[in-house]
Amino acid sequence: MKRRVLTILAAALVCAATALAYLPPSPVQNLLYRAKDPADLRAQLAAHRDSIAATDSLDAAEAWYWIGVSHERSGERDAAIAAYRRAHAVRANAEDALALADLLMLRGTRADGAEAAKLLAPVLERFAADRTPRGADVRLRAAWATALAGDPAAACRAVLDRPGDLLTPKAPIPRQALWTARFAPLLLEHGHAAEGAARLTRALSSSRGRDTALVRLARGRGVKIATPAEFARRADSALAVSAAGAPLVATTVRAADGARITVWLLRTRPGAPLALLAVSPEAESFAGADSLVSQLYRAGVSVAIVDPRGSRSSASAATPHPHAWIAREDAFQQRLARDLSAAIGPASAAMRTDPARVCVIAEGPLAMAAALSARDDARVRTVVLAGATPSGAERGWLIAVLTASHAPVFFQQGPEDVYANEVVDRIASLLPSRQVRVADSQWTGRGFALFRAGAKSGERLTNWLADEWTSRPATPRARRR
Repeated sequence: MKRRVLTILAAALVCAATALAYLPPSPVQNLLYRAKDPADLRAQLAAHRDSIAATDSLDAAEAWYWIGVSHERSGERDAAIAAYRRAHAVRANAEDALALADLLMLRGTRADGAEAAKLLAPVLERFAADRTPRGADVRLRAAWATALAGDPAAACRAVLDRPGDLLTPKAPIPRQALWTARFAPLLLEHGHAAEGAARLTRALSSSRGRDTALVRLARGRGVKIATPAEFARRADSALAVSAAGAPLVATTVRAADGARITVWLLRTRPGAPLALLAVSPEAESFAGADSLVSQLYRAGVSVAIVDPRGSRSSASAATPHPHAWIAREDAFQQRLARDLSAAIGPASAAMRTDPARVCVIAEGPLAMAAALSARDDARVRTVVLAGATPSGAERGWLIAVLTASHAPVFFQQGPEDVYANEVVDRIASLLPSRQVRVADSQWTGRGFALFRAGAKSGERLTNWLADEWTSRPATPRARRR
């Protein structure tokens, strides 16, 4: 009986999510698809906000919220905080509270912590007993706000009382690296040596020992840790076999700014096409891409997996974790696009691939970087976006960049995220029809894992790639000026 009730409840939630996804979009939601870049988005939202402020305060507040999102992603923290405050003053909803609290905690004064704790209190009440990853994320936010507000002992108790939120190995929480790096020092400094040392070791492992602040803390507290070389050797040996039957081979690429980027290669044959893969920064390995890599390999496509800065083998002292890019997401997408381009030459030379047949394949939140690489580098002739989840503040920008690139785009979507599918369908409808292919996977999962649906899903992609590479001119497009 209990199982039947749970099944009915799950079905009801899916139906509710589906109905919500297909509600008519608000005027502000429509504007998100029209802007050509972040500055244009803020200008359009501000104009709309001013035009309706006297008659529709909720719509104006929604505009303020998205202005805040855009400022945040552009690295303009104080402007984002001001915009979020205006939105929260009218709507006072969880979305506004979480966005504002996150930036206040990033700024990190005691007053910021106190304000964040007050904002999070009603949200925490809703999620106090929630066992989902989202519930854990809300509780960790509230605990961190408490620590910043001047009560680190209470913050530690909150974490220790719910070990499944963070202390349990492989706790399935969003932003795992962020919370681990934040709470490890707090636990160590307030008498919880065993728990703090375990979290510290995990944080150092994810950064390959390159988080210099955490290394100093470990040495000061007498926590025995491996050297950066040992951390890297252990983690990279696991990465090498996490995506395909044939081991990946790591090579180092020097970017234009001198930074070293790690690229993982899987060679097929001389003259093969080249697929550059951008794996989500939050993934600990390439396991989610295993089927995709195998399918590309069987189709004779050489693969190069580019680790974004701050992630896995591209962690460095400057960007030791993915959260180094928080409130700088636009810069991250632009940086990754340039790094993808920087990887093409060395990867092609190492594997002797065909320079006229290059594809960038990105998952989840990395769609913008793939689009920018196609627009700005004439060697990138096709783009594949698996389970794309662009920020609302990126949607119009993504459409504009993909249109300007003229590169054919293959969207692979799955059944789990109804709202994301609606967003992708709308983006695809606003692109030139001959430029777009949208495919649906029956596999439950996200990102590259959508290609685990079976051989047919891989064949559909590789056949599309072969058609695009043969039907389009072999001479790459002129470089954008």
